Amino acid sequence: MSYCHDILLDKNFDRAAFAAAAKDIRTLISRSEVKVVGSYGRPLSLPVVEENLIEFNGINQKCVCGESDLDDYCPPECSPFGSFGGHAQPFIIDLTSESYIGFCKDRYWFDCKTKRKPYDKLVKMSMIALKHHLGDSIELSSHGNWSYDWGAGYELSELTPRRTPRGAVAVYEHIFPERAPVQNIFSRESDGF
Repeated sequence: MSYCHDILLDKNFDRAAFAAAAKDIRTLISRSEVKVVGSYGRPLSLPVVEENLIEFNGINQKCVCGESDLDDYCPPECSPFGSFGGHAQPFIIDLTSESYIGFCKDRYWFDCKTKRKPYDKLVKMSMIALKHHLGDSIELSSHGNWSYDWGAGYELSELTPRRTPRGAVAVYEHIFPERAPVQNIFSRESDGF
């Protein structure tokens, strides 16, 4: 099973709360040291954060597409970390498509397999922003452990004595210091994969 994050969003969620979360996600993207691009991972593409659509991916350093190729088909060597059929996926929340209404007829279902690539930190921070604004109308789960993988309380690696980048929770709290400390936001949590 791949390292994955899941989102279940009630169909009757508060649109204004989602718009506020999207605004926070734009802030997170602009202030984070992690750089993200459009959903296909092309280095020159831009992430999309709108009132009904959020999509971004990590930068695919193997992509050979140029700026003029952004609207064209991307060749197989440019597939973002394995693309949709592979191990890592773009983070996409598309509220304009009924195709995301999964096994539950009353909820949207989104998932993102990040393969723990650097953009995983922005995926997690985006999920925190969504939970902050949407509250009980959203359920989140992750294969990552809240304390270790999400960085709640960790600044030093348990495996090495050198400093590691701060986790998603700590960075989120740094960018939004006026908010209460982030508590565990999962409806269920695995032990990590």
